[in-house]
Amino acid sequence: LYWNNFCRGRFEKFVLKVFCYLLIYMLIFVLGTYVINKQTPNRQLWLSSPVSGPKRFDLVNDRWIYSHDKETLDSLLTREFRTIFVTDDIDFRGHI
Repeated sequence: LYWNNFCRGRFEKFVLKVFCYLLIYMLIFVLGTYVINKQTPNRQLWLSSPVSGPKRFDLVNDRWIYSHDKETLDSLLTREFRTIFVTDDIDFRGHI
């Protein structure tokens, strides 16, 4: 999920890997697990988030859109990860 973009320029290569693995560890074992499941025939992504719960995103005009509130997958992940890590440095918009 673009860990390298989040970490780029902040650490040496070895430290970067350790730092990013710690972030992944924190997400999985402390906060819960994010699961994204690709449904190719339906052109959908199913997200299970420990913060917002399950959501199904449809591919509309090359964007993954949640039909109930029209939020995009990248903006949802940006919002949740900024809240989790208490920083505005995380931005998935335009990457997903």
